[in-house]
Amino acid sequence: MRANAIGRPSPWLVGLVAGSLGCALWGPRVDPAGEPKTAIPLRLGTAEKNQLDCRRGDCVDWYRLYVPTRGQLRVQVTTAATKPDRVVPFRVALGDERAQVLQETASDEGSLLIHWPVSERPYFLRVRSDANTSLHYAVVAVAVVETAGRPRTVSSPPPPRRLETLLIELEDGPGEEQYVLIGSGADAGVKQGDRGRLTEGPVTLAEIEIVEVYPDGARARLTSPLRGTLTPASGVEIDLPTGR
Repeated sequence: MRANAIGRPSPWLVGLVAGSLGCALWGPRVDPAGEPKTAIPLRLGTAEKNQLDCRRGDCVDWYRLYVPTRGQLRVQVTTAATKPDRVVPFRVALGDERAQVLQETASDEGSLLIHWPVSERPYFLRVRSDANTSLHYAVVAVAVVETAGRPRTVSSPPPPRRLETLLIELEDGPGEEQYVLIGSGADAGVKQGDRGRLTEGPVTLAEIEIVEVYPDGARARLTSPLRGTLTPASGVEIDLPTGR
């Protein structure tokens, strides 16, 4: 295998991933979340309020969520429209863990309630409006499973702890596989099977999965194509379960 040194790594820190819901009722976000890489975390059962205005290029909002069990995902979107002549058409799509759209449903009635069969894995939601006006809306998602013939809702698990660490080098593996060595391992709570990403600032360059763990480092396999060039400013983020 050929190893390629990345150069001077970025400093590491440990943070908590948490979606902030403290905005005003229909207040705009600084980041319009117009791409999957800037998707807003959406916890099951928690409403998120936002707005779109395609006149200003803000036509799409992306959300990311984790469904902890097989069942149905119920997504409800309500808008601020109070009169039929003020209803703004919009569409809601369900995407897989790579934000590839699986299903999409449209509404021109001011609200939308949709049910999608889901399994245990991450998903994305996309809210879109191409109207020549603003759309103020709230979105909430609930996972429902059948227990002894009765439906019950499932809460979101605690958000993962995001470990930011050093990217040491890139390795070429068998065939087209690629691996990276990172600067945190078992001493930092990293375990085999943990997932994360290679980053360049706010941009995700590739998804990764930990395959080998050492006391003070780990080796990870790239599970998606590398979308860009690794530089000395590139970093690594690993999602660790809360409490580890």
